Amino acid sequence: MELDSRDVSDDAMDGLHENLAEASPAVGTAPNGNFSVWIFVDTATARQADEAALKAVTAAAPAQGITAPLVGFEVLMEDELDRRNDEPTGPALVGTARSPRCSASSVSARASSATTSRRPSPR
Repeated sequence: MELDSRDVSDDAMDGLHENLAEASPAVGTAPNGNFSVWIFVDTATARQADEAALKAVTAAAPAQGITAPLVGFEVLMEDELDRRNDEPTGPALVGTARSPRCSASSVSARASSATTSRRPSPR
């Protein structure tokens, strides 16, 4: 879940992490700079997970002085989280190419033999 705050102290993050330790939390900063909390809850349904997560975080955050409003929330079942984590994070590698190895002497030798084997055209 994401809270509308960009100035949560490290101490508050650490305290929230400790308070939610049973839920294997990940606390930090969302890509847009807001405060972010991920927790894992063991429930049978997404609705139960929704309720359990909201209850846990909204109870633990104010105890650490984090009172920002909730601006985003997502529930993922474990299979979906695993699927997303297995997706590549960058483009697939298309292929590789090897460049020919040439030294300056082999290039110049080829160039000089090419110029010496040419005959001037008759006029």
